[in-house]
Amino acid sequence: MVSEQNLLNLVLSKSRLREKENLAQKIYRDEPILMTAAQLENFTPPIYRKMREIAKSACNEPENIIFYKQARFMENYEDHYEHNVEFLRYYPTYASMSDAQLRCYFTWRTKVRKGDIQKTSLSFAYIYIYELLNGIGVETPEEGFLKLLSFFQSYSALDCRIGTYMNRWLKDYCIYYNLNAYLLKKIPDFKEKSVAQTLIDANNQADCSIFEAMQEISTYNFKSSRFFKHNEEACLAVVADVVRALNEHYKTNGVLPYREYFFGSFNSGKRMLFAGAVFYDRQHKDGYQYKINDDEEYSCCNGQWQFKQFLLFTGRLQRAGELLRTIDSLLRAQYGFKHTLKGGAIPREWEEIVQHCIESYIIRKRYENAPKIEIDLRLLNTIRNDAAVTQDRLLIYNEDAVVEDSAVTEIRETTPGVLNPLQVQFLLCLLNKQPFSSLLKENNTTAALLCDAINESLFDECNDTVIVFEEDAPVILEEYEDFLKGYLNL
Repeated sequence: MVSEQNLLNLVLSKSRLREKENLAQKIYRDEPILMTAAQLENFTPPIYRKMREIAKSACNEPENIIFYKQARFMENYEDHYEHNVEFLRYYPTYASMSDAQLRCYFTWRTKVRKGDIQKTSLSFAYIYIYELLNGIGVETPEEGFLKLLSFFQSYSALDCRIGTYMNRWLKDYCIYYNLNAYLLKKIPDFKEKSVAQTLIDANNQADCSIFEAMQEISTYNFKSSRFFKHNEEACLAVVADVVRALNEHYKTNGVLPYREYFFGSFNSGKRMLFAGAVFYDRQHKDGYQYKINDDEEYSCCNGQWQFKQFLLFTGRLQRAGELLRTIDSLLRAQYGFKHTLKGGAIPREWEEIVQHCIESYIIRKRYENAPKIEIDLRLLNTIRNDAAVTQDRLLIYNEDAVVEDSAVTEIRETTPGVLNPLQVQFLLCLLNKQPFSSLLKENNTTAALLCDAINESLFDECNDTVIVFEEDAPVILEEYEDFLKGYLNL
């Protein structure tokens, strides 16, 4: 049986014969490179040699520039290497890899770009992140940001160590490439407004947001208060009102800005973007500014980055804790809560503001809970017309005096203790539980007028009202039924 090496030698010998013939005839053509499987396995594509030549030719340049040039050269390269090779380096670059490690990395990157993200050496993962930070493999900065975010989130499920620099580098990416601030909201744990800014901008914030901001910086845990558990709405509203009132107070009376007195102060200094990453600042910005919000902004002058940021005092704030404790204490006193609490040590003017806000809240709640009277304006004409008809029925005006309607006069002008026929008929209807609407209509009167006249006529006899209205219907009081039956000779 012919061995693999002997077969290869036979093929090569024939190839050499053809080569001599071609030289004699001056014919030039591409010839295959024949290698054994073992030789193919150890074969390194020429592109990696060219990649290393880039590093050699730029040996006097900084490492980040060399990395960028090599990354740009290999930007679209794909490899298919079947072996896994470990690569561990604290500050990884291409130059620190062996040929096998390079092939392993670019094979892994080929799969990542196709959506197949597999766990590998952490240094390989960081190399891929460095490429994205430098804009390698993306058409636009927005695309780069989204790929960075997606990779961080996906790979964190495989290796949590990758998240160490995630939030900082994503934020730096937006700053450096001047991306729209809405992308910052996609960064995990990013707060669109700082705690201090939420409290300073209290007039435009919801009560619950203000309360949560105060709770976050306070040494006093208001949420665990017994009073809070029974009166959460009042606590949220009063805390928010107090913060808003203090804002207004310090705008006009404060020596220092309110937030600098109460929460912290502005700090500024140098900022190194993408700290800990291999990054080439190829844009070299000058006169550039990037504002995240009123409390945080960045600028670059001649390649030097600066930041200005409002920083809270370290740890939870004693002043905030004393204020919340006082609010809790005064609320308990105002509501008569059985468990009293000693207030915090705050300035007298603060205590007055708290008390005023509590009283205002209680008045506001009383107004909100008062019965609502709604008037349908569409019915005004009907009401006016009905009133005019009623007025015409009750009173007739002449030049000298007001004369009552004849039916009403007949009812009212009766001798005390004596009932007229109409009143007697009405009483009989009530005693016998008979309808009386036709009686009222015929005599152009109302049940209320008749009842008033009857009660007035019989008051001397009974010293009491004998007919009352229950659910808008006249009813003879039970204790006077026998009296009226005897009165009417029934």
